[in-house]
Amino acid sequence: MSKDSMLRWITGVLVGISLLGLFFPWFYFNADVDYSNGWRWMAAVPTVLIGIVAGFILLWQKRRSKKINLLTLAALLIIPLSCMYGFFTWHVPTVTGEISFQTSFEHTHFGFYLTMISSLLAVVLYLPTMKQIQQ
Repeated sequence: MSKDSMLRWITGVLVGISLLGLFFPWFYFNADVDYSNGWRWMAAVPTVLIGIVAGFILLWQKRRSKKINLLTLAALLIIPLSCMYGFFTWHVPTVTGEISFQTSFEHTHFGFYLTMISSLLAVVLYLPTMKQIQQ
């Protein structure tokens, strides 16, 4: 197995872990009253799912051109960027009315971090693959 295919395989596993994180709790103050997992968040902002699906499809394209690599990178970047947006804004419309880093850190849970960290790692691992094909 070549280094490129190994990195793409590991990147694909990390994107799968990002998908797994959607099943766990993301944001809430009280789990009995205001429970929110990744699927509930995606009902409002579907870009995470779009990034995951596009990332999976583009990672396994046989023909690796510069355009495919850029589209793959864009799809992989959509996931953590959407997570960051959700992290800073999930409580604004209904709970606090303002962006608060403290509120975000205190009430964000395991599923969010699983999705966020695994998707960031996928982007970092994909970058060397892009550089290798660009040369």
